[in-house]
Amino acid sequence: MNLLLFDRIRFDLLYNCSLYGVDEVPTDRRQHVIFGILLISFFVLFELLYLPCVFALYRMLGQNCYKIMFSIALIDVVALPFAGLIPGIFALCGVVFCSAPMIVFVVGMFVNLVWCLESSAAILLAANRCLELSCPRFGQFLFNGWRTWAWLFVALAYSVFYGFFGTSPAIWSSVQLTWTYNPHGDYLPNLDHLYANSLDLFHSILITVTIPAFYALFIVAFLSIQTGSSTSSMVGVIRHKTCVQVLVISSTNAGVSFCYALMGFMSVPPILVVILGTWLWLFLHGHPPLIYLTVNRTIRTEVGQMIPLVGKMFKPKSQIATIAIQRTVKAPNQRLAERIAQTTVK
Repeated sequence: MNLLLFDRIRFDLLYNCSLYGVDEVPTDRRQHVIFGILLISFFVLFELLYLPCVFALYRMLGQNCYKIMFSIALIDVVALPFAGLIPGIFALCGVVFCSAPMIVFVVGMFVNLVWCLESSAAILLAANRCLELSCPRFGQFLFNGWRTWAWLFVALAYSVFYGFFGTSPAIWSSVQLTWTYNPHGDYLPNLDHLYANSLDLFHSILITVTIPAFYALFIVAFLSIQTGSSTSSMVGVIRHKTCVQVLVISSTNAGVSFCYALMGFMSVPPILVVILGTWLWLFLHGHPPLIYLTVNRTIRTEVGQMIPLVGKMFKPKSQIATIAIQRTVKAPNQRLAERIAQTTVK
C-alpha cells in the first residue's frame, strides 16, 4: 500500500498492465471450473463447521489458551473467504492481475494480513502452552488476564504493518492456481526478483523455527514432570486434549511456513505449488473445527446442542474402552495433576 499511496510512479512501473494483453493467455488456460467449485465447496464446509465452534470457544474464555484459540478461530473465519471463496471465484472467471488490477491488489494485501495474523497467533499459542507447563509462574506473568489480549493486539499491529506496508501484496494467478508476488508472472516470468519479499521470507522462517522449538520444550517439560508416574490416563489427557488440538493447529502453521520458505529458496514443480500454496493454506484455516469436534468433548457438546446433526456426526461411537482403562489406572502423580489442572485444554 505504501507504493500505492506514497510512490505512485514506482507503483505504475511495477504494476503496469499496458505491456501486454490479458488475452495473450487464452481463456481456456485461465478458467478452471472444477477447481473453483471445489475451493468454494470446501470454503462453505469449513465455514459452516467453524462458526458454531467459535460460539463454543467464546464460552470458554476463562483459560488463557482459550483466549488465543478463540482469536485464532475468529481470524480463520475471516481468512477462509480469502483462502477459498475468492480464489474459487477467480478460478471460475479466469482472473489474473490485469483482469482487475485494483481488486486483486487490495485482496492480496488482506491475504498477507490474515496469513501473518494467524501464524503470529499460533506462535503465541505455542508459547503459552510451553511456558504454562514448564514455567507456570513466568507463563502466568506473561499471559494472565489482560496480558493475553495485549499480546494479541501486538500481533495484530505487526500483521497490519506486514500486510499493508511491509510486503508486496499476494497476487492471484488463475494460470498457476495459487498466490504469487509477481503480478505479471503468467506473461513476464523473468520479473520475479522485482517483487521479492524479505519480510515474508523472514516471517516464514520465524514460524518454522519458533513453533517446533516451543513444542520441543513442551515435550521435554512434560516428560520431566511425569517421570516416575505410571499414570497412563494422565498421559492420555495431555496427548489427546492438549497435544492433538494445540499441537496440530500450531504445527500446521509451521508446515505451511516451511513450504513457503522452501519455495523462496528453490524452484518447485507447478503441481506442488498448487498443493502447497492453495490447498494447504485453505486447510490451515479450515481444519481446526475438525480437530475440535473430534477431540474436544466440551466443544462437541456445545455444537451438538446448536446443530444436532453435527454433534451426531462427530460423537464417539463407543466409550467402553476409555471407561475400562480409567478403572484400572492408579492415582496420578500429584505434581503432574496440579500442573495439568493449570494447562490442560478441556
